[in-house]
Amino acid sequence: WNGASGQTTFELADIAEYIDSVKLNGLEEDPSVYSLSADRTQIVLDIALASVTLVTANYVVAVI
Repeated sequence: WNGASGQTTFELADIAEYIDSVKLNGLEEDPSVYSLSADRTQIVLDIALASVTLVTANYVVAVI
């Protein structure tokens, strides 16, 4: 995703079982600063992005 300044949520293409990792501008983030939304369709950052940021994530798709 191309994260905008102030953004905290990112829509996933699928429902996730869990998040394996999140990177901001290529640097891996500590798992304590992000979570999976209750409906498992979004990654939620605890702190809003300070500037435009490239956000990438690896996650396991849920089997429904």
